[in-house]
Amino acid sequence: PPRAAPPRRRPPLRAAARGSGSNSSSSSRGSSAHSPAYALVAALGATGAAETAYLTYEKLTGGTVACPIGGGCTSVLQSPYADVPLPGGATLPLAALGCGAYALAAALGAKGVASQRVGAQEAQWEVALGLGVGWERWPLALQATLMATTSGCLMYVLAFRLHTECAYCIASAALSTGLVVTTLVGLSDGDRKAFAPYGAATALATLLAFGATFGGVQEADAAGKGGAAAAAPTELTYAPPEITTESSPRAMALARRLRAAGAKFYGAFWCSHCKDQKLALGRQAMAVVEYVECFPDGWRKGEPLAPACAAADVKGFPWWEIAGEAHSGEQTFDQLEAILDAVESIA
Repeated sequence: PPRAAPPRRRPPLRAAARGSGSNSSSSSRGSSAHSPAYALVAALGATGAAETAYLTYEKLTGGTVACPIGGGCTSVLQSPYADVPLPGGATLPLAALGCGAYALAAALGAKGVASQRVGAQEAQWEVALGLGVGWERWPLALQATLMATTSGCLMYVLAFRLHTECAYCIASAALSTGLVVTTLVGLSDGDRKAFAPYGAATALATLLAFGATFGGVQEADAAGKGGAAAAAPTELTYAPPEITTESSPRAMALARRLRAAGAKFYGAFWCSHCKDQKLALGRQAMAVVEYVECFPDGWRKGEPLAPACAAADVKGFPWWEIAGEAHSGEQTFDQLEAILDAVESIA
């Protein structure tokens, strides 16, 4: 008798197409297992962006940074390490790059938060690019590694090149460290192993780029002289700048108040911001203000500060000491008057 026909095999189930697979995609997106704490990443990034935006504004406008601790914030912002050289002799504030980096980290964190919501679907551009669920963790890990490495370099500069303290620099280092720790801890073991070589390469490339950009900055420049690192001298003969401006009545009144308060203005003959401060006060007022030169015998590599400056723990130029309180950077008349008002109100 004829054999019965063998049963037809059913083809294996195909994976649902992207357009119709929103349910499985949504459940995968809704799971928070093995993904960074994106809400924390977004908060850290937004905080860092706000801080560096403020520093960028003060840098571009020539303002004085309000420094809560340490007193070296303005000196750091005026140093050659605060500018990234561009082709043609132009420069870009390092704080502006930091602002962009933090903003990107915040955006990736926000994208991660949105991706983790139950019911979230891939955007059309993600489909077009073939990006999988949770793709934002990879650029975030690279970005956080780059930022943390850069912050480490800047902490070295702060401690061993500028020899000062900067609350904003320390805060930025803490934020970038928080970003990289939060991101890497949130990855699965497999993701961390896969990322390790790329992370190491990113850190090494960042170190090399930082060294190539700032490795030639001389210590005189780093302390506040400014100018091109390649042309930085190794020795400077003492030559105090000539104060050619006449003092206004307001400047003279301010100078007398500073003198009465026992204020001291510490500076260096090669410091351009010290010269600007002197020119703002004028010739007659500077004859009243107690000015202390920190390099009276000239400057050379390794030259220590004058004993009076070392005793005052001067960390940058210009440096004001008023009623026992240190004030770093060039001060406006409004700022000096406000400081004196506070001192006189206590007295």
